[in-house]
Amino acid sequence: MKINQSIALLLIRLVISSLIILVFSLAISAAVDLLLEYDHLPLYKGLSYDSILFLIAFIIQTFMVAYISLSWHSYYYLIEGHQVSVYSGIIHKYEDTMDLRHVEGISLDQNIIARILKIGSVRLNNPVMKKSFSIRGIVDPKKVKKEIENIVQNLSTVELSRELIDQ
Repeated sequence: MKINQSIALLLIRLVISSLIILVFSLAISAAVDLLLEYDHLPLYKGLSYDSILFLIAFIIQTFMVAYISLSWHSYYYLIEGHQVSVYSGIIHKYEDTMDLRHVEGISLDQNIIARILKIGSVRLNNPVMKKSFSIRGIVDPKKVKKEIENIVQNLSTVELSRELIDQ
């Protein structure tokens, strides 16, 4: 089962990056106006400082949107058999895997904003490997938690059956 992060997280990241670019653009524009005291004088062939600043902000924003969108698209979780894996990265690929056979604790994390957006995180604890694994920013985390609990329960039932057969 492939699980992507929530589209709400993508939209929040895009809005925040847009606001940051807007604030910096306005601050730089105000600083240029104050320092140079040339309000809207042409810089080169009819282009003003504000026009050039807008063009630079637009180019930066375009790259930010592309990077955030590609990062979101390449970040996903995969539940296969008895393993949960996380994959991420655009250029440098990252992969981390946790074996569900030794998971002893599964918890759900959802703050008030996450509940409103219907997203959350599922945390898996593996005391054998002294490792914790989080599936973050997913839609319907209760369903994912229940599915992982079913897999863990089935794995422990299979292990118990093997032990009984071996005796």
